[in-house]
Amino acid sequence: MATCRDPDCRAEIKFVKMRDSGRPMPCEVEPDDLGNIVVEADGLGVKLSRTEAIHYTGEKWMPHWRACPGAGEFRKRFYVQKSEHHDEEKATG
Repeated sequence: MATCRDPDCRAEIKFVKMRDSGRPMPCEVEPDDLGNIVVEADGLGVKLSRTEAIHYTGEKWMPHWRACPGAGEFRKRFYVQKSEHHDEEKATG
């Protein structure tokens, strides 16, 4: 388990390694019927579409950004940093 880095949140979270990207997705600790992340038998996470999530009857987890008060700011910083890094690679590549 981990703790959210947002100073206004500091909630306990768990990271689920996503099958498609190999990147960790921060999720709420407890399963949530309204979630859309499923952890498969091999431990990798899969994001379900809305329709799939509605009909899925197993355990699902909610991505933490849906509950975190600072999620928008964190995501904005992440994408700006990623975009700037990508632009630097293009310029030097």
